[in-house]
Formats: sequence, structure tokens, C-alpha cells
Amino acid sequence: MIYGESRKCGLFLCEICGSETEYRLLVGTNRKSCGCIHRHLNGASSHPLYDSWSQMLRRCNVTHNKAYKNYGGRGINVCDEWNDFFIFKKWALSNGYEKKLFIDRIDNDGNYEPSNCRFTTRTINNQNQRTNKLTPDLVRELRRMHALNKYMNIELAKYFGISINYVSRVVHGGAWANIK
Repeated sequence: MIYGESRKCGLFLCEICGSETEYRLLVGTNRKSCGCIHRHLNGASSHPLYDSWSQMLRRCNVTHNKAYKNYGGRGINVCDEWNDFFIFKKWALSNGYEKKLFIDRIDNDGNYEPSNCRFTTRTINNQNQRTNKLTPDLVRELRRMHALNKYMNIELAKYFGISINYVSRVVHGGAWANIK
């Protein structure tokens, strides 16, 4: 947004933290950050957690981010203290973070905050998506019903609202293998 003809200033939305900041318009510049990146760049951007942290902020704060509708657009926020990478990093390292793990919200409708987040494998993270039609209990029920040999896979697929191929993957352990 441009205003103040004599000052040639604009209001910019930070793509990292989502704050609005006023800057002078300079030819050839394309601001993406309010400066929050530079405050944290002292080695932070090379840490494996940095990408997870910045993507988390973008999903919740940047309206033109393609994932915003599923996060910030649904009212999901990042707690204030996690706007600082180093505070987030300290929490992550003391709460089970490892390079192969992903941040996961326990309650998919809840915010990114210490009491609602954990680090999990990709498999568990994928199983925790709100669009997933199965839960661990439904997986157990599907396997139990299949073991009775009373139902065809097509019947199970219709009952659980999943594809026949997915029924087969669940039953034979290709999907939800971590659920017994």
C-alpha cells in the first residue's frame, strides 16, 4: 500500500512473522521481511529447525501463503513466544526434537504452542491430519472386521469412506503399520 506522496512510503506485510511495517519505497527493492530475519540470522537460518519454524509462521500469518487457508485462515496461531526462533529452538531441543522428526499439533484445531505440540515421525504426522478419515481406533476396527471374513474390501471401503486400495494397505500393514 502506497501513501504519503512526499515520503514515498509503503506498508509491507512481513512474509516471515506477518507483522505490518512501514518502509520507504526504493526502486528495485522487494521487501519480504520486516527485519525479523536479520535479527535471527546469526547462524539460525542454517539450523535444521529454522525452516520448520519459518514455515509454521508463514502458514499462520501470511494470507497469500497457499497453506494459510488451512492454518491462519482457520484461526490457528503461533504463540507469541515462538515468534522468536531461539525460544522455539530451546523448547524444541528440550522436547524431543531430532532431525528426522516433524512438529505436530496434538489437537489439529489448536494453536502452535508448547502444550499442543510434539515431535513425531512423518507417518504419525500424516495420520494426525484433520482430512484423514481413519483414526487408530477405526484402523483397529477395520482390521477386526476384515479378520472376520464376513466383509469384502469394497464393503469395508464404503463403510469407512476410503478406497478399496487403501483398505488393502491398512489390512496388510502398508498403511498404519504402527497401529496394532
